[in-house]
Amino acid sequence: MQDLARPPTGGSHGARAFVAKAVWDPPTTNFLVIRIEADPKLRSLCGWPGLSRVSSESTFSREFKEFAYADLPGRMYRALVEDAYRDAIIGHVSRDSITAMARERPAAKAETMPKYKRGRPPKGKERTKEPSWL
Repeated sequence: MQDLARPPTGGSHGARAFVAKAVWDPPTTNFLVIRIEADPKLRSLCGWPGLSRVSSESTFSREFKEFAYADLPGRMYRALVEDAYRDAIIGHVSRDSITAMARERPAAKAETMPKYKRGRPPKGKERTKEPSWL
């Protein structure tokens, strides 16, 4: 039985577009396809020589799914780190930048009691009114 599906292109265009999608972070795959078709520099960075050769949105989605399952971003990151720090010893020290004296609990505020409770006095009690001068 013969396979009638289009043969895979090798993945280099799709892998470069996958990296472009990770870096540029477009909202949808369709938006990325439109951007690749419209931008000749991005199209050449991804490896397409002309406009008619850009893959469709469904092809992109299928390739991106395969790249995600194959952990392409993780493998690329590991290779980048291994290449950059091959013979280096990496150490890390965390320190606070400021030594600040701080109380563990806030200082108690002096309580000021009102002269009387607000509102109407209870039955049987009468509030004495202070004289006001005009």
